[in-house]
Amino acid sequence: YLFGLPVGFVADSIGATIGATAAFLLGRTIGRPYVLSKCKDYPKFQAVAIAIQRSGFKIVLLLRLVPLLPFNMLNYLLSVTPVGIVEYMLASWLGMM
Repeated sequence: YLFGLPVGFVADSIGATIGATAAFLLGRTIGRPYVLSKCKDYPKFQAVAIAIQRSGFKIVLLLRLVPLLPFNMLNYLLSVTPVGIVEYMLASWLGMM
């Protein structure tokens, strides 16, 4: 609202994508053992990880569009899947916008 629609959209787009990517990288590096320990008992998560191996961009995009999980939790959960960083960033950006 303060910056107007064009500038506000660009600022939010960049900020949200950088924040999601930072959480993704944190989960992929430092927090990986913790995230994996929390996910190992959920067969639905295993199914999502298999689907991401087949078509990562599409699954990440669909997960961003459907509010199944809180935003930050989804960042960390996706960090332990085999999705690539570029696919994750593009699908997250598109899904968030």
